[in-house]
Formats: sequence, structure tokens, C-alpha cells
Amino acid sequence: MRQMSAREALKVGENFAAHVAAIVIGAAMMVTGVGMGVTMILIPVGVPLGLVGLGAFFWGVWGFGEARRRRAAERHQG
Repeated sequence: MRQMSAREALKVGENFAAHVAAIVIGAAMMVTGVGMGVTMILIPVGVPLGLVGLGAFFWGVWGFGEARRRRAAERHQG
């Protein structure tokens, strides 16, 4: 089993922090979008904001697995 270098550890930490931030920001955008969508005047702003928040949330939840698989494939190739 190979030890992880400091550069790889930093990359994993940055990736994890980015995904946690995407989850938190995405959830906040969804809640804000729902709150804006309740009022008739702000529906055109609230719906797209909520959908972008949903996309950010999903990327934060499921995007981390893709990056891990990509790194594992790179290790096996090189």
C-alpha cells in the first residue's frame, strides 16, 4: 500500500472542502429560492435560484465520488 504524499493529501482536502461548501451553499440557495418563490413578484428570481441551488447541492453530494474514481484510475494507469 502506497503512502499519500502531502500534495495528494492537500488535493483531497481541498476537494472535500469544496464539496462541503457546495452542499451548504446549495442548501441555502434552495431555501432562499423557496422563500422568494412564495411571493408572486419574486417567482421569476426564486425558481432559477432554487434550481441552481439544487444543482450545487447534488454536485456536492455526488461529485466527490467521481473525483475519487478518477484519481484511482489515474493511479492504476501511471
